[in-house]
Amino acid sequence: MIQETEEKALVSQALEARKLAYAPYSGYTVGAALLTADGHRYLGGNIENASYGATNCAERTAFFKAVSEGERAFTAIAIAGGISGEASVEYASPCGICRPVMQEFCRDDFKMYRTLEAQLAFYQKQLSELRDNYLIVDTVNDYRSGQAHTVTIETVQQTAYARSKAQTESVILDLTQKLWIIRRTVDLATGCTEAALQAAVAMYIYNGTELDKIARLLFVSRPTVSRYIKRFFELPEVKKLFYQAVEDSKGNLRDLKH
Repeated sequence: MIQETEEKALVSQALEARKLAYAPYSGYTVGAALLTADGHRYLGGNIENASYGATNCAERTAFFKAVSEGERAFTAIAIAGGISGEASVEYASPCGICRPVMQEFCRDDFKMYRTLEAQLAFYQKQLSELRDNYLIVDTVNDYRSGQAHTVTIETVQQTAYARSKAQTESVILDLTQKLWIIRRTVDLATGCTEAALQAAVAMYIYNGTELDKIARLLFVSRPTVSRYIKRFFELPEVKKLFYQAVEDSKGNLRDLKH
């Protein structure tokens, strides 16, 4: 069982690993943080090549580093991706080449923290703990009662706290909005696509169900589930619904701000 502190550290390291990515051709940087069964962590960034075919994804970079060091058992991976130089990140998920590599070494209980959900949880947790980071605690002796006794005085660095709080809330709002758009797209597509595609995407997006479990529930192979999800978002009608969801999200954004 992965502890909450481990989840938080893994997501944070994936975000850091993203800074080390080499992506001069696509401009899309990805970072991955891989947790082994014995608690070691291996980081990886995507490494692009002018031939494109020789490009290595962040997930495989992390796995290859770990396996080359003798690791064979893995517990979880966090993945963060987005446009280079931008703080906000997109919904990142392993590609069709990375998934067989991961499947080679991972058990059914392997956890994957994909960017939007993982980051949203990370920043929400950070916001809940933010005040403590700017709290100054002093202990003084109080003689007003005639006898000395210890008094604890707590003060908050208000300006720095307010600035950091506003920045964190802005990130949470952005991530919440992006996740809403993706889920809204899935909602709008109900009945517009094949039932199998809809079911696979719904389980994957809403519940975070692992691909192996989806495959068992739908009586198909794991690669087939991957194709279902990829195909769903490539359908012309779904792309149109995505743009509709973006428009719908403007009203949702107003609600979130109030």
